[in-house]
Amino acid sequence: LIGYMGLPHCVNKHMAMESPKTAKKTVVYATIWTQLFCFTPYILGIIGIVMLPGLDVTTNEHEMVIPMLADLMFPGLVTAVVLTAIMSAIMSTVAALLLLVGTLISIDFYKRWLRPNAGDKSIVLVSRVSIIAVGIVGITIAILNPPGVFGLVVFSFGVMAAAFLPSYVCAVWWPKANATGSAISMVLGGGTAFFWTLLDMEEKTDVHAFLAGVVISIIAMIIGSQFG
Repeated sequence: LIGYMGLPHCVNKHMAMESPKTAKKTVVYATIWTQLFCFTPYILGIIGIVMLPGLDVTTNEHEMVIPMLADLMFPGLVTAVVLTAIMSAIMSTVAALLLLVGTLISIDFYKRWLRPNAGDKSIVLVSRVSIIAVGIVGITIAILNPPGVFGLVVFSFGVMAAAFLPSYVCAVWWPKANATGSAISMVLGGGTAFFWTLLDMEEKTDVHAFLAGVVISIIAMIIGSQFG
């Protein structure tokens, strides 16, 4: 629930709202959606433990609980609808992330740093090439070394949220926040979450990578903003 405030593809949608009036409406919609979205997977996981005993955790078979439950409980047509709904959610998130990557590379990196006078055609071309390249890399990794989906999501969620969450929140609520503090916060927060996972510190300390990253990121934001 907290980490969502730090995910760039979610924040982009907030930044695109046309007015404060729109933002007030979305608070209601988002709250209702969050209640449905955040707790349902856990409930289905608990049901899966009871109804699907013997799942092979070593092969990530437990990540197929929802499709398996749908196949077990519903007729074929309903199962197809459920699986289609899951895939549509996955595809919409993938699309948002790929567009975000394309925008970051073409606007924030290419136009801002490499070619400030770049025209629209070259920017669009760089964006398209970036999206294709990232897509190919993702597909290659999935084929050669398929990770557990849940583990990968938790890792990426933790790194992004730890990197961006304090900057987003402080930009709105803390008048003294500035670019220096934000930059230091993003580097140290994201880096902490990344290496915390890489070095398996969660097993050694019983502290989740996301929590460690957010704490360091907040401290870095407060201290760094004093020098900006």
